[in-house]
Amino acid sequence: MHSQFSPYKQFLRQYESFFTSLHAERIFAYRFGCEQTTDQIVLPLLKNEQVSSFGQLIQDYESALSSVTLGGPTSFEPIISRAIELQNTHAPGLEPSILLLLTDGDASNIQREQNILNELQQQNLVCCAVGFGDDPFYVFRAIFGKGKIKNFCFGDFGNETELFSNVFGQINNLKK
Repeated sequence: MHSQFSPYKQFLRQYESFFTSLHAERIFAYRFGCEQTTDQIVLPLLKNEQVSSFGQLIQDYESALSSVTLGGPTSFEPIISRAIELQNTHAPGLEPSILLLLTDGDASNIQREQNILNELQQQNLVCCAVGFGDDPFYVFRAIFGKGKIKNFCFGDFGNETELFSNVFGQINNLKK
C-alpha cells in the first residue's frame, strides 16, 4: 500500500481526535484502486468492513500496509456507491454521514465520476476527498470547474482547514 511512514497514516493520526469527536456509531473501512480492486470494486481494508473506532481504523490501516499493493486505474464510483448503500441501509433519515476518501490518484473516467457525484447529491451523505502526492487531480478539478458539487468536498493534503470547513458547511446544508 505505502511505506510505514505514509502521508495517509500521518493524516489519520493527525486528525484522529477530530474524527473521534464526531462520535461515529459506525465506521466502515475499505480499500479501492489497489491491485486487487482496480477501478471496479471495493474490499474491506482487512477482514471486517466495520471497525470499532477511529483508533482501530488506524491499526487496521497499519496492518494492511504489508498486504495491499497499489494498482490502478482509480475510480471513486465503487466506494461512493458503497457509502450510499451503507447510508441507506444503516442510517436512512438520520444524521448525515461522512465518507472520508483518501487518494493518491485521480479518477480515470470523468463521465463515470460525474454520474456518481450526481447520485451523491441526492443523498444524506457528504464525501470528503483528500488528495495525496503529486497527482494534479485533473478530473476532479475539471468536475469542480463546472460548478459546485453538492455533498462533495475535495482538497489537497496540507490544506485540511478549508476542506473541513467546506465539509461542515455541506453537513449543515443537509440538516436544513
